[in-house]
Amino acid sequence: MKVHPILAAIFSVTAMITTTPLHAQEAFYEDHPDRGLRFADMEFAMPTDPLLPSWVSFSHVIHTPAQYLADAAGQLRAAIPTGTDAGVAAATLIKAGARCAQPAGEVLTCRYRDVETPWGGEYFDAINWTVTMPLAAGRVTGLTVTRDWTRR
Repeated sequence: MKVHPILAAIFSVTAMITTTPLHAQEAFYEDHPDRGLRFADMEFAMPTDPLLPSWVSFSHVIHTPAQYLADAAGQLRAAIPTGTDAGVAAATLIKAGARCAQPAGEVLTCRYRDVETPWGGEYFDAINWTVTMPLAAGRVTGLTVTRDWTRR
């Protein structure tokens, strides 16, 4: 029996979409041991950003209060303890989804940016995480985390 080429293409694309190798499926499980630190997970755990009053301009930057960042900061400090080599710290945050600049003097800064569309898609929120790590002799001496967002 001869199959029409278009049908054959549809069947092959459908097979690619509906079947995923077992190891790729496991990566999506939250308790998978290789999941590791991910900014996307920390962002997902954040409380929903509030509705803004009509007087707030779309370029107004809103800073997330420190109490909402405590869990994320704890995860980051556990992954990058004091004394960690700056290169290892940057590699850890890059693997988690951030972009890191070359150390400026004795400070390493990494940023993660995300976009969310809350409340039915009328707006989107541009979200910025910043991790700042002071360095001494190329090693991390501390870590601060900030998160801000802008409604657009």
